[in-house]
Amino acid sequence: MRIYSPEVEEQLFLFHFLKDTLNEVSTPVPLSLKRCRFWIRILLFLFTLGFCIACMGFICFVFDIHHEFAIAKLSLLLAMISFIAAEYQIQNHRLYRYGIEEALIVFALGCLTFGSYGLFDHFIHEGWKNASLWASLISSIASYGAYRRYGYHYLLIWSFIASALMLGDLFHNPSLQRIGLLGIFTTHLIFFFYKQNHETWIRLKQEWEVSATLSVFALYLTVNLQLSTFQLWRSPFSDFNSLSIHSLFPTSFYWMSYALIWIIPIVSFNYSLRHRLRAWLDISLILFLLTIVTNKPYLGIERKPWDPILLGVILITVAVLVKRWLRKSPQDKWIGLTSDPEMKSDKRLLDAVATASTVLNPIPSPISPTTPNPTPGFKGGNSGGGGASGTY
Repeated sequence: MRIYSPEVEEQLFLFHFLKDTLNEVSTPVPLSLKRCRFWIRILLFLFTLGFCIACMGFICFVFDIHHEFAIAKLSLLLAMISFIAAEYQIQNHRLYRYGIEEALIVFALGCLTFGSYGLFDHFIHEGWKNASLWASLISSIASYGAYRRYGYHYLLIWSFIASALMLGDLFHNPSLQRIGLLGIFTTHLIFFFYKQNHETWIRLKQEWEVSATLSVFALYLTVNLQLSTFQLWRSPFSDFNSLSIHSLFPTSFYWMSYALIWIIPIVSFNYSLRHRLRAWLDISLILFLLTIVTNKPYLGIERKPWDPILLGVILITVAVLVKRWLRKSPQDKWIGLTSDPEMKSDKRLLDAVATASTVLNPIPSPISPTTPNPTPGFKGGNSGGGGASGTY
């Protein structure tokens, strides 16, 4: 099912790993795939996607296509053409993360979703929710299939979102919606553990690690009711009222979710630390932070204006203590963990964060004091009377 062979992706992964850890690679690895830099990839993606959307609008304008059912049929036709064009670009021109083939795949998935919705809306006359349900289901399956074939992780994220939309149309009970999502994400994690034990390629293992990390994050967002019901996005200085969430969920389900938002980060952090999974470890720390932020709203305690300050002081203290503890370990390391960035990508990330913090919090330039101009006194003419000077 994978369009790229494991040998080529493994070769590319090792090449980037050596280039990231060493200053230069003495013997460059011969690669048969065409690649480009990240920002050029973004530009090619946006240009190709805009071109595809403009072509669709041009066809609708030239052939006077305005009816929803006709647009849906055109969308399905363009989806098929875009998928074929992406396959042709990859198979014949050997594009790899080039932006052009990604835009074609994203455009095809968008057309497939919109076309499926219009098609089911035309034939199903029992309300728009049934059409939305089937369109979300088709979009979720197609996005996951495209992720498995091409390896773009944002397609997996879209598959999760489409699954959430599908369950939102299928069940009206919020508890059943979250139970369904928990089943989907747990199944994906079980599949990850199976593939981790049977996969031999390092590159594919890393990809499964990233996908499992996204599943853990989605699992946490599903369990944390304060995040999934958007209660956190209210003003941090307003009084919290938890009656709205208690009215949506049973009491037992509510407090079970409160227990899970503490259990999931702890278990995830322990697993990532033992297996040395970098992406999973980063997500676990983010989950810990989200748990601390939503702890007061869960308990119905009023938030205070100084809570962000207190949280920042705690995070700085923990970071300093952990860094000093690692410094005291032999060779400044503990089971492979170190406080110093050893890869060039980590250094670039720290530089980007430092640059962003400087841009978002600019240091005001000191204002030089201005001295007031002296009030001009009385000045005479060029010459005074009686032979006196002008300043007499």
